[in-house]
Amino acid sequence: MLKVRTEAAVARNSEERMAAAVDFDPHDPRGDALYRTVFENTNTALLVMEADTTVAMVNRQFEELSGYPRQAIEGKMQWTRFVHPDDRERMKAYHYRRRQEDTGPPNVYEFRFVNADGETRHILLRVSMIPGTDQSIGSLIDITPRKEAEKAVQASEKKYRTILDSIDEGYCELDLKGNLTFVNDPMCKITGFDREALLEMNNREYACEETAREMYTVFNEVFRTGKPSRVSRFQVGKDGRNAHLEMVVSLAKDENGNPVGFRGLVRDVTERAKTEAKRIEFERLQGVLEMAGAVCHELNQPLQSIMGYSQLLQLDVPEGFAGADYLKKIVNQVERMKEIAGKLMGITRYETVEYLNGSKIIDIERSSIKEHKIK
Repeated sequence: MLKVRTEAAVARNSEERMAAAVDFDPHDPRGDALYRTVFENTNTALLVMEADTTVAMVNRQFEELSGYPRQAIEGKMQWTRFVHPDDRERMKAYHYRRRQEDTGPPNVYEFRFVNADGETRHILLRVSMIPGTDQSIGSLIDITPRKEAEKAVQASEKKYRTILDSIDEGYCELDLKGNLTFVNDPMCKITGFDREALLEMNNREYACEETAREMYTVFNEVFRTGKPSRVSRFQVGKDGRNAHLEMVVSLAKDENGNPVGFRGLVRDVTERAKTEAKRIEFERLQGVLEMAGAVCHELNQPLQSIMGYSQLLQLDVPEGFAGADYLKKIVNQVERMKEIAGKLMGITRYETVEYLNGSKIIDIERSSIKEHKIK
């Protein structure tokens, strides 16, 4: 936009210099020389147009732009010859309206210019009437490089958006206040909001309160250090679901290296978290199984001995022996220990139960799906 204003200002300045020459006293012998000097030495292509669209006068810059010598143009060509067919009727309407009172068309506008080689150039045109005549003067600025640059930027932005929409991660850009300025499609899917809604939100609005506080802390750290950081496992979305998400935040800077905002890459790590939880459970289970196996192995021989000797004692106990009940209880407890050892050997998952002082121990009953007895 700034460049458009600059180009328009150049055209306006050239025209003002011409207007000053035109308003010069016609009886002053220097008038024609001044007019011609300004007309020829301005850096802008200029042409003077008659009411019937004939080109009355052009300068050297117009010759270069059009590819025709002035002898072939002045008094012989109509300016419509240089206008792209799709723009011609609009510009002819402007031309005739300009010569009618109170119906003036715009003085500055763009059109497509066709040169002698048939090449189309994009032109910013400024037109005004020459006081006291039915002639108009136009100054032409070639803005083709700007148009091509804009087209390249648009193509780049389209490619950029296509790439960002094709990735699995959510991507967002935020200003320094935490307002979202750009989001891709996966970001909309992750949060549950459509793009229009997100672009009117601050990170305090699409994230839960706890997450927003963490984001504020992380964003400030990134702004202060310039180093990327991350926000992990936060609640986000309309329903405030506790998703396994993480956001990697980096600082966005302008061409001068000044901070202008933040970029965020949001990953849904729910499956990864589940896999990690399963891995931890498996490692715990492996530890429990190894311990249970070792315990059962070490207890097996003593239990067998206790059981054997107890049964032998029962065979030799005389009738009415007061210790007979104790021997029976010993045998029963040994049987119970064998059952416990069997359950230990049958542990297939990691389950705990509350114990003393808030601690936890393995819940043998729930962790074992099959009871084993030591034979």
